[in-house]
Amino acid sequence: MDTNKEKLQYLKNNNPIMRVASQLGFNVSERGSTVAIHCFNNSAHSRGDKSPSLVLQPNTNTFECKSCGVKGDVLDFIQAIKKTNFKDAVLFLNSNFFRKS
Repeated sequence: MDTNKEKLQYLKNNNPIMRVASQLGFNVSERGSTVAIHCFNNSAHSRGDKSPSLVLQPNTNTFECKSCGVKGDVLDFIQAIKKTNFKDAVLFLNSNFFRKS
């Protein structure tokens, strides 16, 4: 790996979003080839997220809420859940890289 961009992509590719979500305390329940969890973006849901609407997509390592529209990759997910910046999200992902569950 020659560049930081390649290292970052390697780190993202080797940290499945389902595992990261589980490490962050989400109870993941499989729904076919995707996993649905309750959306963390409560301010966008007038009555809360009563049924799991945030879909984790393991094949692309991304997420999207089918109700409020929030979406992104595994780093965006960490930033949103931990309310942190990009650098700290990368550090979190890197620190968890060797702790496979």
